[in-house]
Amino acid sequence: MLAPLSWAEVSETCVEGLGEQSLSAHIAACEAALTQSSKSDRLKVLLSLANLALKKRDYPLVTQYLEQARGARGFEQDIAAKYRYYRLLGLLHWYQKQLDIAQGHLLQARDLAEQLKDPALYAKSLNELGVIESARGQHKQALNFLQQSLHIKQSLKDDFGSAVSLSNIGLAHLRMEAYEDAERFYLEALQHYGRYTAAHPDDQQAWHSLTHLYEDLTLLYSRYQKPEKSAEYATLLIQQYRELLSADEQVRVLATLASTQMNAKQWSVAETLLAQMESLLLASPGIQQPTALLVLARFKQHQQQWSSAQGFAEQARDLAKAQQLLEHEASAWRLLAEVAQQQQRDSQALAHFQQYLQLREQFLAARYDQELGVLRQNLVREHLQRQLAETQAINEQQSAAIHRLTAYVLASLLLLLMTVSGAGVVVYRKRQQQQQLQQEIAQHRQQLLLLQADHQATNDTEEEAPTAESMASASDPSPPFKRQLVEAMISCIELWEKATQTNRVELADRSKIWTVTIDDGRLRTRSMDKYLSLDKLPAHPRWRNVVQTCHYVLAECPLSPEDRARLNSKLDAIMNSLRAQALAN
Repeated sequence: MLAPLSWAEVSETCVEGLGEQSLSAHIAACEAALTQSSKSDRLKVLLSLANLALKKRDYPLVTQYLEQARGARGFEQDIAAKYRYYRLLGLLHWYQKQLDIAQGHLLQARDLAEQLKDPALYAKSLNELGVIESARGQHKQALNFLQQSLHIKQSLKDDFGSAVSLSNIGLAHLRMEAYEDAERFYLEALQHYGRYTAAHPDDQQAWHSLTHLYEDLTLLYSRYQKPEKSAEYATLLIQQYRELLSADEQVRVLATLASTQMNAKQWSVAETLLAQMESLLLASPGIQQPTALLVLARFKQHQQQWSSAQGFAEQARDLAKAQQLLEHEASAWRLLAEVAQQQQRDSQALAHFQQYLQLREQFLAARYDQELGVLRQNLVREHLQRQLAETQAINEQQSAAIHRLTAYVLASLLLLLMTVSGAGVVVYRKRQQQQQLQQEIAQHRQQLLLLQADHQATNDTEEEAPTAESMASASDPSPPFKRQLVEAMISCIELWEKATQTNRVELADRSKIWTVTIDDGRLRTRSMDKYLSLDKLPAHPRWRNVVQTCHYVLAECPLSPEDRARLNSKLDAIMNSLRAQALAN
């Protein structure tokens, strides 16, 4: 009879690798090692097998190995093994889109990591909990978990772990449509990945994670109206995704690529990508992704295949609701509304659009939560502090090197240091400008929230009757004041259309300040339109709506300094007129 293998021999045989072909080989080698391992090592081998099966997305096999591991000798006494067990169980349910169940198991894993006093494992658990909360639309909880995870990983000088947490913070901001902040964290993650992969070029897990970052950047720049950047990262994504990702992940990547091509009006390229995606879906019927179904529905809508578009959108809606994906459910309702409108089914279109607006309102309420805003500001401030610390560290290293050089070299480096210092001043000033802009945006958002809380808009009518509020604030508006309101609204719409490449209907829809109606199958903004002409302006205009609109555009649009100053001046003129009228009364 053969003697049992030592754990060192078992772990050398049972290697955890990546790639579909290598995974099968590793599982076979690991199962062979299981038969020769000692009873005390059996639990470790079973957990390694469960991890390998999870990477292969063989969920029944994962369940089988985990059940055997739970029944193995020493399980209840081995805290490290229990941590791995509950983490793998949580990831298993996560991959199967059972988010509530996954969260419960991952919380248990986090508590066990705390008992182990292992900061790396604790940070990993926090990161995974943050990702689940982000997927569920719980942005405040997500950022809390991810921020804690990032702090620990940075204290451990963990480039790879920091990159993962930063990427997930970027993804949370992407889901909140905070594109500028998402870009900031994604690019910082990219720097960490660059350092790590340069030092560990053979780490396939790092390249796998980097591919996901390329996918997120492709999607970000597509939504952020930066097509060149989107195409740049799409090229990097195409080069790597086939070799590194599972079939489930490849479907998601192809959906992202097809969506960006459709945004760029490259419909033939998108059709080729969607054909590849549908082949993968047919080969793997267990894959359930609302994103893929939404992209297919959108493509069928372009082809005017209304029945297919509606079918895919309804499937996406039901699947997103089951998986608690609020953003995707809202997108599905909006697509259904568009399809119904294009088929002149107006009442159905209105019903679908109202469902979309309800979900959109929930999303915006979560996004503009005051505590979430403070947390986001803290994350941005920490990001800037990290950049400053890195700059200071570089400067300190340069200073230390200067002291070791000869007088001749010292003089040369002093000259270089002056140049670097000059550049540092420029960078510092730019950062100050960025911080000032961020503070201004935060102030506009705060003013917008205060105005919304102070004044609840009444229903629009064809002839707006004076209210007690309007009579109190502007009993007899002067012609100059009316002209200021009209000019401010015209500027708001011009800058909104310039910055977002959308129309006034989208402004009214997103801001929730103005009413959107459906008339003859078309979306209209009748109440807003009255404020674009002195002739149509109501006798007692709702100046608060105009002021809220100015604050919203200043807070949400990436404006040039000139455009921002122009709109600020019009807003100041309105406020000065109101103050003068208040003093006169």
